[in-house]
Amino acid sequence: MSGHFFAFKNREKISKSKKIALRESISNKKSSLIGDNLSQNDKNLEHSEISKTELKKLKKDIRQTIRNRKRKQDLLFGISFLLLTILLLFLSKKYNVF
Repeated sequence: MSGHFFAFKNREKISKSKKIALRESISNKKSSLIGDNLSQNDKNLEHSEISKTELKKLKKDIRQTIRNRKRKQDLLFGISFLLLTILLLFLSKKYNVF
C-alpha cells in the first residue's frame, strides 16, 4: 500500500514538473513572438500611412459593396416571396381552397 502511495506522489511530481516546463516554454515563445512583432510593427508603421483621398476611396468602396449586398438580399427576398405566393396559389386551386 505504501508503494502505491509513493508511486502516486512521484506521478504528481512529474506532472508538476511537466506543467512548469510547459509554462516556461510557452512564456519563452510569447516573449520571442513579442520581440519579433515589435520590430515588425515599427516597419509596418512606416509603410501604413494612408492619404485622406485613399481613405475616402476605401470608405466609398465599402459603402458601395454594402449597398450592393443589401440590394441582392432584397431582390432574393422579393423573388422567393413571389415564388412562394405563386406556389400557394397553384396549390389552393388544385385542392379547391378558394
